[in-house]
Order: sequence, then structure tokens, then C-alpha cells
Amino acid sequence: MTAFFRYLLPCYLIAALSLLLAAFFWQQHQQQQVLKAQLQQYADTVQLSLKPTLGSLSAEQLSQRLAELQFSAVFPVATLALYQADGQLLAVAGAEQPLPAADQLMSFGQSRLQKINGRWLALQAIKSQALPFEQFGSANNLDLQLLIIPDTQPWQWQQHWPILLALFWLSLLLWLAALVLRQQKHRQQSLLESVAQRLLSPDAESDSSAMLSPTLHQALQRHCTQLAQLQQQLQISTEQAAQAADETLHWQALHSAQLQRQQQQRQCVNRWLLQAQLLWQRQEQLSPALFSALLNLQQHYARYQFGSVETQPESLQLASWLQQALPALNSLLPDGSSLDWLEGSDNLTATLSIDPEQLFLLLQAMLALGLRSESGRRLQFRVVLDCSVPTTLRLQLNCDGNGLPRHLSRQLAEGKLTDLQWRDADIALLQLLSQKVQAECKVESLDGLGLSLNVNWPLSCESLASESLPGSVLLFDADPERLSERLAALSGYTLQLSSCNSLSELQQRLTEQNYQLLILMLPGQIPGAEWQRFLQQVTMPFVAYAPPLSFSQWQQLVPCRPSAEFCLAAVPQLFAEATRFSRKKLLVVDDNETNQAFINVLIQQRLIELYAAHSAEQALSICRQTQFDLILLDIQLPDLPGTEVAKQLRQMPDYRDIPILAFTAHALPAEIAAFKSAGMNDIVLKPLDPCKFDALLSSYRLY
Repeated sequence: MTAFFRYLLPCYLIAALSLLLAAFFWQQHQQQQVLKAQLQQYADTVQLSLKPTLGSLSAEQLSQRLAELQFSAVFPVATLALYQADGQLLAVAGAEQPLPAADQLMSFGQSRLQKINGRWLALQAIKSQALPFEQFGSANNLDLQLLIIPDTQPWQWQQHWPILLALFWLSLLLWLAALVLRQQKHRQQSLLESVAQRLLSPDAESDSSAMLSPTLHQALQRHCTQLAQLQQQLQISTEQAAQAADETLHWQALHSAQLQRQQQQRQCVNRWLLQAQLLWQRQEQLSPALFSALLNLQQHYARYQFGSVETQPESLQLASWLQQALPALNSLLPDGSSLDWLEGSDNLTATLSIDPEQLFLLLQAMLALGLRSESGRRLQFRVVLDCSVPTTLRLQLNCDGNGLPRHLSRQLAEGKLTDLQWRDADIALLQLLSQKVQAECKVESLDGLGLSLNVNWPLSCESLASESLPGSVLLFDADPERLSERLAALSGYTLQLSSCNSLSELQQRLTEQNYQLLILMLPGQIPGAEWQRFLQQVTMPFVAYAPPLSFSQWQQLVPCRPSAEFCLAAVPQLFAEATRFSRKKLLVVDDNETNQAFINVLIQQRLIELYAAHSAEQALSICRQTQFDLILLDIQLPDLPGTEVAKQLRQMPDYRDIPILAFTAHALPAEIAAFKSAGMNDIVLKPLDPCKFDALLSSYRLY
């Protein structure tokens, strides 16, 4: 047995050394293969990022752009450099070691990867228009070379710890076996020497046979006990070796899974690069706005899928944010398509914590996907914040037509990103963002019934105090369903809100009550004779929105805006613009400060501009500069009587028909006749009765 172990030990040492060397060279080979694949993918990515804006960057901006690309690389990059075709260096980022000479760059030839001085380097050709910088020369076309030098990667011995652990346990097992065999041999020799001494002793000749049997019996018993202990130790060592082997197999399985994931990620990156190239090649098939949106979605998909992007939530009011985002979103609409934005009342009365970038990308992806509905021309986008428990942001896009093509519906239902085409960045980002923000995404697409795309996003919000509009608003919309939704949303803005959905009802309401603002959501059909007469006769402030299909016809009759521009946050601005020109002006001529202050209190809640004059001279001077809608004139002024002031006002061309009311404490029949002969229309007695004064203002249509 000893000879066997002496023969086994050199074989074991040679095998262990061979295994370590094989693991070392295998890792070196694997690192080189991974590095080559990473260099090829990163060179394509950097080329795609630099090429669109290369002709508009200075040398310093190029170096800064290369530094940003070096920082965002998925593997450590030591140096990024741009060369001209003759080897002249244009820009560099992170150069911490000598760069290759021009003759070394020429040695690349047609190969994009080369190993120089024991390190792999990548050289990527980039073609661009001539850069507007003197140091770059005056050539019409520049052939640039992008050089990528990765960081050196140390030997990762931690990946081979299972092999080292298995070798340790095997060595320990061999050492224990050798030790046990040595102890067993020593004990056998001791036992034989003891027996020999007893047999050769003269005192033991008579009873040697009697003493030999018990001694041998005890020795054999001890030997059996030792063998049992040795067997137990061997069993423990065997179990430990088996456990080490299981751990080695488990590590190998994890390593294989990691390699498989890396391979899948490389395939995803290659597929993304191919789709990006196809998108650039086929940009002429898309409108500039849609191409820019798809390119933005594709770039952000790469950031969220292949990089680590941290969410940056902000506290924002949804209605105000949507008003700022509408121009960019509405630019995606093709000619002949209409879009209506419908909001909820909680959009005004609450702030939500959300990442604005993710919200814009989600709306952009939904809108780009909705525009792919076959024969779809009319879209409705609902952006509703539901503050009930749990708080949810509900996004719903409805489009008429025949719905999405079948292959898109199948991709949305199955969620397979491997089948996406060059224009499917909207689907990819919609599914990816829905998973990241834990939103529920549901798509319904049926032939003849159109498309319905729903996203329910759980969020947190806080209540917000909102100011109501001081005046009355009348909303007209021929679509009853859309009218009811907008009426419910606008109810959070003003307490004096009315609505109607027919032209006859609209005309009747305008004759019954005065409104500070009229919002007209004009119908989609071409305007008829009744609408033409109405728009020519309406005198109150109004703002009109028309759908794209009949926008040009309505624009010829009345100034109007596209219906896609209407949102809740724009209503206060519209109201302010309308009331700025429709606010009535009242002049009170009285030298009593108490009367002036009391009138100011009475009209404080009315959309009336109050002017005050304390003398006849001041009143005449103000009237020469400003046109008033009603004058309240005191009879007893310190410089001239009120009747004389009224006569001079009637001589002015602008005040021949303006109502002038005598403001006096008493009025006899003769005095009333004198007031009217001076040009006054009516009499207001002091002290003022608030109810009568309010009715007086209403009768002269000051509100």
C-alpha cells in the first residue's frame, strides 16, 4: 500500500498542476473573446452616437463627448481617440498611456481589431461632412478613425475557487489516508514485538500458551476499534469530497447560466444596433417628428435595458405639465388626423410624485403606437389622475379604424421582444416601462372597432388648493360624451359653469345670461349657414377650437385653434385674455370718500374696473383719456354742478350714448327733469342699496 501511495503522489501533483494551467489559459482565452465582442459592439454604439452630430462639434466638444461615451461604457475603457486618415490626432479622452503611432494604425488594414503590445485595440472608420474648424483642414469629406483602448483586466482567480477547493479536499483526503496507514503499520509492528518478547521470556515458558491467546485477543480487539474509527474518518472525508464536487458542479451551472445571459445580452445589443441602423436608413418613410420620436424612444430603450438608470421623481401638477408637453406630442399627428385630450378634475387639485421623463416617454410611446392603427383618423387620449385609494394615473388612448395589424397585436400579447422590427421602438419601450414602474398595460384591438390602449400606473399624490375663476363660463361641444367629461373636469376651475351641445340651445343661453367666456368646440362638419350667421352676430368674448378635418373652413369664418391644443391648464389663460378686453369700466364721480369705498366693496366680486374722481375737472380729464361704460355722477361737486359736467360729457363724441346716472340724496320732480335735460339717463339715490345697485349694474349689462 505504501508503494502505491508513493506512485500515486507524483501523478496527483502533475494532474493538479495541469488542471490549474488549463484553467488559467481557458480564462485568458475567454476574457479575450469577451473583450473582442465588447469592443465590436461598443465601437458600433459610439459610431452611431457620434455620427449625427460630428460635423457640428469643436475639438473641445469632441473631447468632452468622447469622455461622456467613455464614462457610459459597459466595460472599462482607458482611452477614446479620433484620428484623421493620415494619422493626425483630433480629439482624445482618458489618455493615460502612449497612444499608437500612425504606422501602427495603418497596420490595421481591413481588420477592425488588432493586438498591439499585448493589448486588443478597436479601430472604427467614421465618415462625416467636413468640420467647420480651421485645424481640421478644408476637405469636403473627412475619413475619421475612432480608436478604443480598453483597460487591462487582472486575472480573476476568484472564479476558480471551486477547483482550488476540490484540490484541497483531495489533498487532505490523501494525507489522512497516508497517516492512517502509517499508524496502522506502526501498531502492528509494536504488537508483533510485544508478542515476540513474551514468547522468548524464560519466566513465561510454562504458561506461554495460556497468555498468548488473551493478548492476541485484546490486540485484535483494539485493532478492530481502530479500523472502525479509520472507516468513519474515511466516510466523513468521502462526504466532504462529494460535497465539494457538488459545489463545483453548482458553480459550473451558475457560470454557464451567466455566460448564457451574457450571450443573450450581446444578441439584444446586436439586434438593437441593427434596428437603429435600419431606422436611420428608412427615415424618409416617416415624418420628421415621428422619426425624431422613434429615435428618442429607441435611445431611451437602450438606456433602460442595457444601463442602470435611476428614477428621479418630482412633485408636479399633471394639468400644468401636460400643457407644456402638448406641443411635442401633437407634432406626431399626421395630416388629416384629429386628437382630443380629456382630463380629470383631480389633475388640477392634486400633485403627484412621478419621473417626468418616464411619463413623457410613456405618452409618446402610446401615441406613436396608436397612430399605427389601420384606417384610424380620430384619437382620444384620456389622462386622468384618480386620487381614490389606491391612487392611480389612468392613461387611455382610443382610436377608430380597424385596429393594429395582427403581427403587432400578437407581439403585444406575447411580449416577445425578439420579433420586433425597426419601427417597433414604441412597443419595446411601452412594455419595458410598464414593467419598470409596475403599471398594468392592456391592449384591445379589433377589426372595425379600433384600438383601445390602457395603462394604469400606481402613484402617490397630495391634495392641492386651486383657485376658482371669478366669472361665468359657457362650454359648447356637439359631442355629448366628450362634453360631459370636459364639464366634470372644468368644474374644479369655476363655480359658474354651463354647457350645451346644440346651436339652438347655445343661442338661447346667450340671450338669457351674460358670460365672461364662451368656449366653442366646433363640430367636425363643414360650417353651414346657421353657424355663419351665429358667428357673425356673437359679440361676447369667446375662443374656438376646430378639428383638423374642417379646420381651414372654420378658420375662414372665425379665428380658431386646433382641437388638440385644448387642455385644462389653458382655461385660466383664456379667461384672463377674454376678460382683459371684456371687463366693463365704471366711473364714480363723488367727493365723499365713504361713498367711494362702499361702491368699491360692492363690485369687488364683479369683473368691473372701478375709476374714481373727486371733482368735475378730474372727471372730465379722465373721460378724455379713457372710454367708460357707465358713469355715476354726483350732483353737488366742489367745483361744478353735476348737471354741468353731464352737459360737457354729452358734447364729447365718445359719450353721446354712454349711460350717465345722477348720484344724489334727494330728487324732486323738477330736479329730475333738470337732470334728464342735462343728458342724464337715470337717478341713483344715496345711501346706496346693495340689491338695487346690483340690479342696476345688471340692467346696464356691466356683468
